This record gives sequence, structure tokens and C-alpha cells, in this order.
Amino acid sequence: MRTIRSYVGVNISDHLTSLRRRIGFAGPELLGAILLAAVAVTAAIAQTNGAATLVGTVTDSSGSVVAAAKVSIVNLATSFRSETLTSSEGDYFIPYLIPGTYQITL
Repeated sequence: MRTIRSYVGVNISDHLTSLRRRIGFAGPELLGAILLAAVAVTAAIAQTNGAATLVGTVTDSSGSVVAAAKVSIVNLATSFRSETLTSSEGDYFIPYLIPGTYQITL
């Protein structure tokens, strides 16, 4: 078997073995970092699609929160409709709305 030496006189096969050992220990951490980066990029791309989220709280005239109130929203240009119920704290959340003019009813 022929030994290949680099221009600085280091045995390349020894260098590769050493590199494999280092990658072997760093492999799971490196894979985890790559997966985390892929998830972060995917999440960032998903947020740049022009969609918006409507968030609010329904209260009555005395300022008390209204639980289980039906909140409806309609896009006036497309007639897209979305409905939700308020939480026990009176909060509502309607995601994935495209830019436009909406009519909100309670």
C-alpha cells in the first residue's frame, strides 16, 4: 500500500483518520445544528408570505372580558370568511389573513 504525503510532509491517511474521529464525535451535534438551521429557515420563509394575524380581546361595556363570543371576519374583496370563539380570557386569534379590507362582527 502506498502512503500519500502532503506538501508539508503530513501523512494524509493519518490526517483523515484523525478528521474522522473528530467528525464522529461532532456528528450528532453537527446534525442537530443543521436541522435547527433548516427549521429556522423554513419558519422564516413561512412568515414572509404576506399573511397577517388578527389578535384581540372582546370586552363588554363595563370592561369585563367576554368568553366564548363568536368573532367573524370577512374579506370584502374575496368573501373569504373565518370564525373563532374567544377564550375564557376574552382573547381571539385569527391567522393567515391576506392583506385587504375586512368586516369584523361579534
